[in-house]
Amino acid sequence: MSDQPPRGFRLTEDWLAVVVGLLLFGLALAGVITPGLVP
Repeated sequence: MSDQPPRGFRLTEDWLAVVVGLLLFGLALAGVITPGLVP
């Protein structure tokens, strides 16, 4: 459990970065679009 391969760890970090980036991008778009749709 404590010993993890660097490759798997790197892939995990990459996936986390991508997911976080998409979430932030989605929230940003939602924050920009929502005010226009909902008065």
